[in-house]
Amino acid sequence: MKKNIWKILGAIVVVLVIVVFILLQTRSTVTIQHVFNAPVERVWTMWNDPESIKKWWGPTGYSCAVAQNDLKIGGRYFLGMQAPDGKISYNIGIYTEIDPMKKIVSKLSFADESGTPVPASHYGLPGNWADEATVMVEFTAMDGKTQVQITESEIPMIMKLFAGMGWGQQFEKMDALLK
Repeated sequence: MKKNIWKILGAIVVVLVIVVFILLQTRSTVTIQHVFNAPVERVWTMWNDPESIKKWWGPTGYSCAVAQNDLKIGGRYFLGMQAPDGKISYNIGIYTEIDPMKKIVSKLSFADESGTPVPASHYGLPGNWADEATVMVEFTAMDGKTQVQITESEIPMIMKLFAGMGWGQQFEKMDALLK
């Protein structure tokens, strides 16, 4: 009987190791939507104005220490998210598509404090991250409200839940600012 229990436990451990390996190595796409009680022009401005970005960028408990934004095709943005312990992690992005009031597409990378791209491991993040992710932000006007949909590709599956939660918390910050 004890032998069988050990065999079963051993098989469970092997399956768990395989699952974790897959979650670390497989990339996925995060898609999240939110409806803001504000017109698209106001949401668009808050999304793209550096001073506004500083007020909502980063999940609950985090702040935005750096927000630069040059909203044009080929333009770049540079964001620094400060953790409660004071550490700052940086992202840099290059705009590849802009349809005013409707859609923004960019290539996003982790970066150091000078804006040079670095691997996700620089910040101790688990998983097989791509050098850059594609981030698509779509704005849909809805009778005085605005639906925003984020689609972020190349996220390690193990981080998918956390990425979605982070976007959700940023949306909550924006909701409070739009009131």
